[in-house]
Amino acid sequence: MEKRGLRDIFKGKKAQITVFIIVGILVLLVASGVFYFRYITVREEIPVIPVIEDVPAQAIPVKDYIEECVFQKAEEALRKLGNQGGYVNLESAGISIPDINPTETYGVSLFSNSDIKVPYWWYLESQNNCGSDIPCEFNSQRPELKGTGNTMESQVRNYVLDNLDDCLDFSAFEDQGYEIETKGRPSATAVVGRNDISVYVEYPIEVQTEQARTDIEQFYVSLPLNLRKIYEFATEITNSQMNSSFLEQQAINVIAYFQGLDENMLPPSSEMTFEMGGGTIWSVQKVKKDLESMLMTYIPGLQVPYTLNYERRAYPNNPLKEHIYGMEIPVNLNRSYDDLEIRFDYLGWPTYFNAGSGGIIKPQSMTFWFFPSGMQEYKTNYDLSFPSLITITDPSAFNNKGYSFRFALEGNLRNNRPIDSNFQFTEGGSTFQESLFCNLNQRNSGNITFNIINAVTGEPLEDVGVTYACGEDSCFIGKTDQNGNFIEKFPPCIEGIISFTKYNYFIPAQFLTAELDLRNSLGTLKAYPYMEKEIKVQKWPYSLKNKQIAFNPVNLDFAPDVEQSIVNIRKIKQTPGEEDISTAAIYWGNQTSPPTMRLVPGKYEVDITNILYFEEPYIIPREKKEVSGGFWNDLFGGPDEYTIPAIPFNESYPSGGAILNNLNRYFIINETDLYDDNEIIFYTIAPSLPTKAGETRAIGKIQEYSNLYRSELEPDFKNETQ
Repeated sequence: MEKRGLRDIFKGKKAQITVFIIVGILVLLVASGVFYFRYITVREEIPVIPVIEDVPAQAIPVKDYIEECVFQKAEEALRKLGNQGGYVNLESAGISIPDINPTETYGVSLFSNSDIKVPYWWYLESQNNCGSDIPCEFNSQRPELKGTGNTMESQVRNYVLDNLDDCLDFSAFEDQGYEIETKGRPSATAVVGRNDISVYVEYPIEVQTEQARTDIEQFYVSLPLNLRKIYEFATEITNSQMNSSFLEQQAINVIAYFQGLDENMLPPSSEMTFEMGGGTIWSVQKVKKDLESMLMTYIPGLQVPYTLNYERRAYPNNPLKEHIYGMEIPVNLNRSYDDLEIRFDYLGWPTYFNAGSGGIIKPQSMTFWFFPSGMQEYKTNYDLSFPSLITITDPSAFNNKGYSFRFALEGNLRNNRPIDSNFQFTEGGSTFQESLFCNLNQRNSGNITFNIINAVTGEPLEDVGVTYACGEDSCFIGKTDQNGNFIEKFPPCIEGIISFTKYNYFIPAQFLTAELDLRNSLGTLKAYPYMEKEIKVQKWPYSLKNKQIAFNPVNLDFAPDVEQSIVNIRKIKQTPGEEDISTAAIYWGNQTSPPTMRLVPGKYEVDITNILYFEEPYIIPREKKEVSGGFWNDLFGGPDEYTIPAIPFNESYPSGGAILNNLNRYFIINETDLYDDNEIIFYTIAPSLPTKAGETRAIGKIQEYSNLYRSELEPDFKNETQ
């Protein structure tokens, strides 16, 4: 910790105290049509140096103690600012950030139910469907750095004043014969300087000892953090997003790189093929999930040149791949940020996504009857809004303790292009009409009837969308009435698939053969409401030395090292027409409010990964190994042993997990468990931390451990009374 007392300014005069107060004069914000930040210009004036009276030696320990407290509270304020985009307290600033729908609020929660909220420094303030009747307007929650009002300087000052008494306890001095009395309330000034932050506190204190009575009231600390440089860098990044839309460009790159005529790829933005049938059909929910997963992988590929963690990634023969794996963000290269690291993340927050219609994305199909051929036109208009977390780190701050500053930006695509305040929505056109199979004149089966009810309440369900697929063709047929009944004719097809869509419900798809003029009844079908289930994760410790698990599961670690479980589950389809259902959650060992998952009854594949985050680096010591056999001696000569170097794990280690799949047994969720109980407890295998290099192989044996201890890994359903 770097702390400079007033007595250290002039070494030649014992205990003489002088204070430097650096006052920031000018913070310049320029607006031009849209909200735009330019470089902040601060003119440093010659500091005013007041001469302070001498402090006797016996009072110096009290002064040092108070300055230590000032330093502590100022550092707390700065770290809170860094975690929350420049705000010590968001609610006091009038910024409310709920956990849900981050593309419709002022920022993001760091993770589900987190107390850490990060505001947007640039985001779409209008509704996500803006652009036609609603103008698209943008805004920023970026605070000012210097000056009065709710600036970062003022927040540091106020936090120090509000919390100074929390760390001041003079009882230890009083036990040594001191009499200490406060003579008034403290006042403070915080100044963000060119290279550090100064905090000056005036707090009248009377110190009485056997030798003398002393009045002291001025306290000064300097915090070794270049907040100004970090703030200017964050502003540069915000400028770049506003003017070059780098988040949207990366999303466009991902869509372009991973699109193709395969249901496991993204639907093409624009493509045409000549083939019979209905072409490739995608589930909107699956495309949304796939795209979110890709953003989690490739948003971190964004880089800023000449920063501390910059790494040039070149793919000369594949420019698109080069953009995805190392897109470089334009900033002012006349300024140096080579001592700062920057990271971009999308952490799986809910996105706004709109494409296709009726829950599917499909081409417009046309069949040529005069010769056996057809044409498929793929034209996918991607509407996407997603948050991104930007973290700037100064590893050398606070005497190499390090400091991180987070803020958020929002990317917005409409009709496959970035939007700004001038965006106007336009519908994408089509070259030709829908396939003949979906023509109303082809619906000449007998009446197909069924009734759909809520599986929990038994009540009829209206407005359920009904789609019928035959081979590559898919047609929307209609909706259930207010009594849950459906009566319609279908186009004839052998073993077609009838599927159903209703928000917040899962309705199993059915095979249906529709024959010419032949009636058919499917009876009563159940619609299963999605349920939000709280989840927890426990672990079975596994001894690598003894090759066995413990007698009972335990909670995840939470102190001093914190453990995290990433839980992914995917429903196994029972018919080809079923929607893809997969969900994920993150559970922390120190989490007080458990995360939730939206689930329906069914058979699930479960994949859980545990990660242990170290407070201090974990190191596997170096190890000498003997070479078995004489071959090595013959080949190399000399000693018959070698040394495996120490293996450090500086931040984290994969500490276990579980896999429940077709190799051991799927996880079955039945109706009773889902709708009657409150929470699900998942279990994992947690091998002990390796003490030898060879024991790190346990990381890759989670499937093997899961097969061996499958019964111990069966999730439990619990309710509040259990």
